[in-house]
Amino acid sequence: MDFSKDHLENDSNRVDDTIAPPMTLFEYWRLLLRRKGVLLVAGVLGMSVGLLISMPRTRIYQAHTTLEIQNLNENLLNTREVNPAAGTTSAAEEMQTQIKILQSESLIGRVMNGFGLTSSFIAPTRLEKWRAALGFSSSLPASDRETAVLMAGASVQIDPLQQARVIRMTCDSTDPKIAAEFLNSLVNEFIDQKMNSRLETSQRTSEWLSRQVEELKINIEKSEEKLQAYALSAGLMFTSEKDSSVAEQKLQQLQAELSVAQAERVAKQSRYEIASSAPAGSLPQVLDDLSLRNLQGKLADLRSQMAELSVSLTPEHYRIQRLQAQIDEFQNAFDRERANIVKRIANEYEDAKRREELLSKGYTAQATLVTEQAGQVAHYGILKREVGTNRQLYEAMMQKVKEYSIASAITANNVRVVDPAVAPGAPYKPDIYMYAMLGLMTGIFLGILLIVRQERADRSIHDPGDAPAYLKVPEFGVILQATADSTVELGNVDKRVRSLQNLIRFGKQPAGRSQTGKSPSAPVAVELLASEKPSSLFAECFRTTATSLLFTDTDGRPPQVMVLTSSNPQDGKSTTASNLAAALAETKRRVLLIDADLRRPHLHQIFQLENRWGLSDILQADIEIQEYPLDMLIQQTSVPNVYVTTSGTAVGSVVHVLHSVRLPHLLRRLRSEFDIILIDAPPVARMADARVVGRLSDGVIFVVRSGKTTRDMAIAACRQFLDDRTRVLGTILNMWDPRYSTQEGHSSYYDSYYEYYEA
Repeated sequence: MDFSKDHLENDSNRVDDTIAPPMTLFEYWRLLLRRKGVLLVAGVLGMSVGLLISMPRTRIYQAHTTLEIQNLNENLLNTREVNPAAGTTSAAEEMQTQIKILQSESLIGRVMNGFGLTSSFIAPTRLEKWRAALGFSSSLPASDRETAVLMAGASVQIDPLQQARVIRMTCDSTDPKIAAEFLNSLVNEFIDQKMNSRLETSQRTSEWLSRQVEELKINIEKSEEKLQAYALSAGLMFTSEKDSSVAEQKLQQLQAELSVAQAERVAKQSRYEIASSAPAGSLPQVLDDLSLRNLQGKLADLRSQMAELSVSLTPEHYRIQRLQAQIDEFQNAFDRERANIVKRIANEYEDAKRREELLSKGYTAQATLVTEQAGQVAHYGILKREVGTNRQLYEAMMQKVKEYSIASAITANNVRVVDPAVAPGAPYKPDIYMYAMLGLMTGIFLGILLIVRQERADRSIHDPGDAPAYLKVPEFGVILQATADSTVELGNVDKRVRSLQNLIRFGKQPAGRSQTGKSPSAPVAVELLASEKPSSLFAECFRTTATSLLFTDTDGRPPQVMVLTSSNPQDGKSTTASNLAAALAETKRRVLLIDADLRRPHLHQIFQLENRWGLSDILQADIEIQEYPLDMLIQQTSVPNVYVTTSGTAVGSVVHVLHSVRLPHLLRRLRSEFDIILIDAPPVARMADARVVGRLSDGVIFVVRSGKTTRDMAIAACRQFLDDRTRVLGTILNMWDPRYSTQEGHSSYYDSYYEYYEA
């Protein structure tokens, strides 16, 4: 037996790293799917408890209504200016104000009085609210109607809708009709209260305005009488509604005329000075005069004719003399007219100058008179302005009174009922669906806690891949639970053995058995299922395991002598050994099974062999191992290429027998005769037999029973072998049922295999 020190050290390091990895969320999900029956029962129980809790509770109905609070124009016809109660509020403040009014105890109390409750409304205490919420009866004695009304008044809830001028009102009651009637009555009372409040405010404002108008009227009359009395006493005369007196008006007229006269005098003086210094022919008045222009034109024509005739006639000619006489006459007329214009300019200047002097004297005299009356006129103006102010106030107030009278006559209502309250058809408390769902979720939650707690408490190895994760050794294969393979009908090998022994005892041949010892009509024993039902999925699992075992490399060669053991009894190591031997024999290898479980031998029953001579007898005999014929060391079975060395009749200490120096010689002899030797050893947790035999083998194969072998037991067993410097080749997961696997995909994978093998 050759072992590598490096192999043993590596195996030791692997087993030291045995901390269980934490479960992931996906693994928890698969666990819950596997235990969905528990969740279903827990959920049904929780739902039932929720329904039982909700049944005895008082049925509470909830009615609701929706109101629109419109934006009321408080400044209609500028009434805010005369209404002392008017103010400016935002939309949010207006909504909150209306909500507080709706929730006021006085308003709710008036509604309750309308239902016949004459006592004042008393808000329920916190204890009463809790008792009502929990469904307990109130501590206050009352009739059913009073209880319904009191609950409706205490449960009014108002919620404003976001981004809208709409509020939603709800109230609860044990009577659906009372819940709806209470809400409708509350809304009507609220609208009536707003209308009455606005009417009272209008009346008070109108009365106040009337008193103010009367006071202003009296003030106007007093101020006018005072003004007239002063005007008479001072001798002031006024011709218009203006503030100026007659003297002032005359002074203003003289001032205006004096200004005009001065302007005229300046203009005429300018023309006069120009006419005195400049030639008469160059004056604008002369040049612009129409008669002078006509005379000048006629002179020009006559002179033109004179010039034409002077060429051909002498000065003494009568025609020349006649033209000369006409020219002289027109020239004299022109000179006279021009002289008259110059004299007129001088006369106009003198007239304007005289008028200016007279107006100036009159203005000076009138100014003196006005100056003397200035103080009296000023006082008169003050009195007159007071009269005007009082009159303006009176007229403005009269206008406001008329406008407010019109606005008061418009009794607008800014509350509109969008959805009136109607009697609900079903109670909303207790919410049976909510209680059922709450019970369901609670039950499922408790079920999950129970499953997780059980899973945490269950440290057994369940699924493929678990053993390598904890033991850090390969997993050669996974053997299905025999009952999970629907293609075979299972029997019991012990019953078959007892039946066969009874037949042999009475000297009878078993009926229906072929030469191979198989009974086609009898149920198949699981211990021989791989050979008797080679087309089953169960047999295919052992072939896969055998393939993995043959590919195992130990120091450059596959193992030849291997010990099969487990942690506890009933883990199926003998069944695994017999079926694995049959699967290995299919590869044309000679396979020997040695039953080293001397306390509870089982291989001879599986293969229906006699156990009068076996391993214990060979090891206790005195004959040399090499001198035994091979047929005394082994027995041939009905399975081709499979041979068995039974346990024999053990005498004395079993451990003493296995410690015999003859055992290494026996194994050495058998190595030369067989390709593979499988030793069925007792469980390692309670007995040391497997450790003794394991020291003489090429390695140990550890059989792990799904759902029974715990991680701690498997780790402890592997630790014992490693302490003995015995290599653990790997594990075989036995009796695994994919239908209850926590790993996704295994169930569907093997279902497809079932269909294949059933076909």
